[in-house]
Formats: sequence, structure tokens, C-alpha cells
Amino acid sequence: QNNFIAAVFDTETTDINGEIIQTGFLGLSGNFIYDNQQPLVWGQNYKPEGKITFGAMATHHILPEELENCPPSSSFSFPKEIIYMIGHNVDYDYEVSGKPEHVKRIDTLAMSRKLYPEDSHTLSAMVYRLQTDKKVAREMVKIAHDAQGDVRMTYWLLCQLIEEANKRLNETSSSFRLVDWESLYQFSEHSRIPDVMPFGKHKGVAIKEVPEDYVNWYRRQESPDPYIIKAFAKVFPIKSV
Repeated sequence: QNNFIAAVFDTETTDINGEIIQTGFLGLSGNFIYDNQQPLVWGQNYKPEGKITFGAMATHHILPEELENCPPSSSFSFPKEIIYMIGHNVDYDYEVSGKPEHVKRIDTLAMSRKLYPEDSHTLSAMVYRLQTDKKVAREMVKIAHDAQGDVRMTYWLLCQLIEEANKRLNETSSSFRLVDWESLYQFSEHSRIPDVMPFGKHKGVAIKEVPEDYVNWYRRQESPDPYIIKAFAKVFPIKSV
């Protein structure tokens, strides 16, 4: 696990905001993804204090008795040397890992939504979308919801997204390209600023068409989504008092 600056990371948990019972890592070294010909995959199972819900069990198929001799969930900590945490809906894995302060998050879900706005953006749906051989896609998604299987699939998706983003950037006058982890992080941050309202009474409405009174109301909420605040700021500048 040494010398990895970035890792594709996935967790399986006891329930929606629960304890980690399985981790998967795909370690990436060097300046960027192309420096990794044979990425190393590893993971660990953990024993939780609480029960695994049946909903979670139906997702990952991990049974309590399989975790009996594993280290406790509370013993997990995200490696200090890994700066870039890459995941599909990475915020979930970040939060159940205790929100490690040193980490920069790169979200393949946000990048998928930005590059391909229509249809489903689940990990499996994106593999079916981007893998031209649908039989190969079917074999790939059959291993979904095992943490080590998911990191392999997310890594494959990440490679496709980087290629597509650079292809589109080449067609613009912008000099920005995805050439290292930091530029990938910047693109992920940009992708997380929504073009359409993702939830609430105006879900599905273009940000620029959301009524201004709703925008002002949302800004006053106790813990608003920072990326929605950024999206509003582009269209509705905050008036100085």
C-alpha cells in the first residue's frame, strides 16, 4: 500500500449510514492514471457492533457470521498517504470513513452526470452505456456490490470518463486538460456544480429557471449543499446589503 497518491475506494456497510463491514482499494501511484499498468487491488472485512439490515444484506450479500473473526469496524482508518479518494458517489464512502481531513474527493458519479446528462448514472448503468460489447458489460456488472469488484469497475469507468472529457476539451478553445490528479480533482469539483436542481420542489428544473425567492430561501438554510450554492451564485449573484 506504499507510494499511492490516489485510490479508487469503495465500502459496504451495515445500513445506509452504518458501520463499514468491507473496504475495497485500487491503489494508484505516479502523477496520473496512465502511470499505472497493473493497479494493486486490496481490501478487508470488518466486524460491526450493530446489526446488518436486510436491505444492506440484499445489496452486498455479506452475512454476519462471515465477519465473526474480522477486526472491528471502528479500527478502520483511511490511509494517510492517499490524498485523492476516488469513488462513485464518493461522499458516501468519505462520510462512513469518518471524513478524513487530508483527502480530496474525486466523484465519478458527478463526472458521469456532467458528461452524460440523460438516463441512469448508477455504476452498472454507466458500464452498460460505455462498454460497446454488452455481453462483456453484463459480466462486469455481475460482480457489482462487492467492494473489490466495485473498485475495479469504477477504475474502468474513470478511464472512460477521462478519455471522453479530454476528447470534448480538445474540441473547445480551452487549454484545460485532465493531465494529472489535481486537474482531475478540479474537473470533478466543476462537475459537482449541478446544471439542474437535483432535489426539492424544483427537482429537474434548470438552475437558471429556479425562482429567485426559492434561491434566497435555500441560501438561508442551516446546512445547504455547497455545490448548489455555487450553482446559484453563477446565475443569481448575492446582493450586497
